[in-house]
Amino acid sequence: MYSEFYKIWSFWGIPVYIHWSTALFSILLALSSVLLGIQMIFFVLGVLFLLLLHEYGHAFFARRFGYDVEQIELFPMFGVCSYETPNDEYEEAIVVWGGVVAQFSLFLPAMLLLVVLGMSPFPVLNALLFVFAYFNVILMGFNLIPFPPLDGTRAWALLPVYVQKRVEMREEKKGRFPK
Repeated sequence: MYSEFYKIWSFWGIPVYIHWSTALFSILLALSSVLLGIQMIFFVLGVLFLLLLHEYGHAFFARRFGYDVEQIELFPMFGVCSYETPNDEYEEAIVVWGGVVAQFSLFLPAMLLLVVLGMSPFPVLNALLFVFAYFNVILMGFNLIPFPPLDGTRAWALLPVYVQKRVEMREEKKGRFPK
């Protein structure tokens, strides 16, 4: 039977599948390292790691709210984390922001290293720092564009929901503690 996805591993009880096009694209980019240098392999691995980290960010926050996470699928330039539909807009927005939060946790140290130390004499390390800093911030920004199917369509819903929750809390406080 033909399958479009191949299971590459299971981590934290979540199976991770890679689409055949991702595998092919990664292999072709890695083969280009013959012409472009060994750092191209690490560039590809860095991008795949970044995509995986983003999806595990969604999975982490989904599990924090008690939702089941079924699987993660990786495509050439994006991933999909399949999880149980959250109960409300607030929880959904937090889960969606989880991907960018995970990416930011890698962006910050990579950018600090680049700012403090600059480029290293090691092309492989430079390739990873480039992916984890510059490519990462571009990917975060792109992903937060409020256009389907990007995360930004659901992530920005957090702002009005958060403001509404704060207003409700203030009103509740006024009711409990009159002046």
